[in-house]
Amino acid sequence: MLLTKVGQNGSVTVIALVILVLLTVMGISVSRITAVDIRIHGNEKRSKELFYTAEGGLNRLAQELGNGGYPVPNPMVEKTLADNTNGIGEPFPEPPHVVNGEKYNFTVKYTGYDDPIPRKGYGVLSGHVAFNFEINSRAAPMIGGKLSESPRSITSRYHKIGPRPQ
Repeated sequence: MLLTKVGQNGSVTVIALVILVLLTVMGISVSRITAVDIRIHGNEKRSKELFYTAEGGLNRLAQELGNGGYPVPNPMVEKTLADNTNGIGEPFPEPPHVVNGEKYNFTVKYTGYDDPIPRKGYGVLSGHVAFNFEINSRAAPMIGGKLSESPRSITSRYHKIGPRPQ
């Protein structure tokens, strides 16, 4: 015969049930937190992809400027040399302006020139100046002619050394 104390019949069942409820609540909480984290990661990943698309576009435009693309017609006048959203500067250098399969918008502006300031490691070239450009690259995915998500934009200055304009 088993000896039991009076008033303790079934207490193990109640304790087990309370622990089971607590574990269930903890499991549900963890699954909801995980679902939110997955959504946050997806948004962050897409944001980074757009940023890298804009950055790749910026690097390509700087290379095109360095290779003589987007010539400056009059060095004395500030001018937008290229803007693919408004068709300024067409035709644009080939191949199409795409990074990782995504098209990006861009603007290249000539902002004038100035005498180069001697910097460590660089000598001053007599008769040469720094031609200044402002490059803006925007990754803005469009679906059906409408902006599908927040665009990512990068603006940079680019300096090209060349002979002083006459």
